[in-house]
Amino acid sequence: MSAPSSSNTSLPLTGGLPTTSQDIAPSAIFIGLYLLTGALCLFRMLAQYRTPRSILLTYVRLMVFEIVRVVTFIVRILGAENYSAALKGTAQFNETLLIVEQILISVGYLMPAAVLVKLVGFHSARAESEGRSRIVIRVLELAIMGAMTISSIVVIAVLALIVVFCISLARRKGIPQRTTLWLGLSSAILTIVPIYRIANSANPPADSNSNSAKLAFYVFQLAIEWLVGAALLAVNAKEWCGVEDERSQTMPVYVAGPAYAQSEEEMRKPFAYGSGGY
Repeated sequence: MSAPSSSNTSLPLTGGLPTTSQDIAPSAIFIGLYLLTGALCLFRMLAQYRTPRSILLTYVRLMVFEIVRVVTFIVRILGAENYSAALKGTAQFNETLLIVEQILISVGYLMPAAVLVKLVGFHSARAESEGRSRIVIRVLELAIMGAMTISSIVVIAVLALIVVFCISLARRKGIPQRTTLWLGLSSAILTIVPIYRIANSANPPADSNSNSAKLAFYVFQLAIEWLVGAALLAVNAKEWCGVEDERSQTMPVYVAGPAYAQSEEEMRKPFAYGSGGY
């Protein structure tokens, strides 16, 4: 199969056709970045997020995202090599590599969005154990799951609702402001990705292999995704979101200090009175 050009493909390609001159270097850089954040994610999962299971499973999603992005850039490098060889007539164009890459690019950013929804749920649970907050979070989780089969518009709506929800949490007493700001800003930044994808589909560039189109792809999707993923790993989410260990949730709490001293003193009073009587 002869190598297609970016201008004669029937569908707009996010990031265009990978080439050796434009894509190998940035792809290698992003592989290195994702290996670093992937190692950090694995460390937090094994050392800090082992319990409760809810926080562990939340970050399993982020770990899957890190792996997906490493695979995405490996496939992009292979595609660039294949496309360049096809242009030279020394190989046939491998359409499968292009399809796999486009699928991975289109679904990857949903995973950080799903992690943000879960973390906001943990964060808001400190104010109320049940009620409207849990219903809202559950609806947002279902919306993110359905976004894979619907469109980026759903993701924008979910992330926008998270930002609004964080604004409402900022007005409540007893909820750390830094966590609210961290989650709200991360959600707001991630909205750039689906907005870019919608704009790219609605008004595709005349040449998706142009330097400007490639720069927009790497900045407005890939760099934003990595930045949000790194932000979710930069702090101890378990502490920042107030997630308690399963053991601390089930074991009774014994209060030491003045209360104990007072109870001990009360226990001695009958014996003191008794000895005085005699």
